[in-house]
Amino acid sequence: MYPDKYSWAVMVIGLLLSWVFTPAIAEVNNVYDQPKIGALSNNVEKNGITTGTIMRDSEMLSYCVNISDVASEARNSILKRKLQLIETDVDKKLLELAKKIEELRMWSKKRDEFLEGVNESLVEIFETMRPDAAALQFAEIGPIIASGIILKLDPKKSSAILTEMDPVDAAKVAVILTSALEVDNVKTN
Repeated sequence: MYPDKYSWAVMVIGLLLSWVFTPAIAEVNNVYDQPKIGALSNNVEKNGITTGTIMRDSEMLSYCVNISDVASEARNSILKRKLQLIETDVDKKLLELAKKIEELRMWSKKRDEFLEGVNESLVEIFETMRPDAAALQFAEIGPIIASGIILKLDPKKSSAILTEMDPVDAAKVAVILTSALEVDNVKTN
């Protein structure tokens, strides 16, 4: 019934080891209840905010719980500022867009006035002229007015006049006529 000599030696060594290491194990268990090494215990006030050092796990948990509302408010404040900046940018873009729309309306109005401004009697005068004489007159009055008159002429007569015109002047008139037709297509669509 007596333990053999090896079992006896293992028991003695175990007792000695437990007697030697018990204080060290107790120290390790007490670390969680004591302040962390090197931690400051003083509260510091900076910019009206009191800060301090977290000493224990329970303090860390309560700290996190206590600042969750403040952190959420700060996050919401940052998002609100970003949204305000985006809103300001959108407002600026809308103003620019409104200016561009107004400019486009102005140009459209000028174009309509231009087309209406060409008097029917003036059109009749150019319609009775020879194409070569009308081409010389169109070269003198400029491509904008010439294109307005050509637009109101009979297509056969206007093509004869364009054929007699200087190629550079005829190209300018053709560009103006093409852009006028594009605007008409946009309006009808």
